[in-house]
Amino acid sequence: MGRALGWVLGLVVIVGVAWFAYNMVSVRQTQQAVLPNVTVRGGQLPKADVDVGSVSVGSETRTVEVPTLNVTPPAQNGATAN
Repeated sequence: MGRALGWVLGLVVIVGVAWFAYNMVSVRQTQQAVLPNVTVRGGQLPKADVDVGSVSVGSETRTVEVPTLNVTPPAQNGATAN
């Protein structure tokens, strides 16, 4: 019981701290952002040699022995089963 109470109390403290930190900061956008004009000339993309593994997927036929199950319900006194 004591351990569970400790975990619950710890969780409450963590949630309280997170709530306080979230509500402590208020951000309002006061100006729209504008992307700069950029001109790109030349350049080269990097080249890479990549070795990847392979996965083989297949199927095969197998015979599996399945146990049989016999169920005998208890006799009902004078009542008929539906």
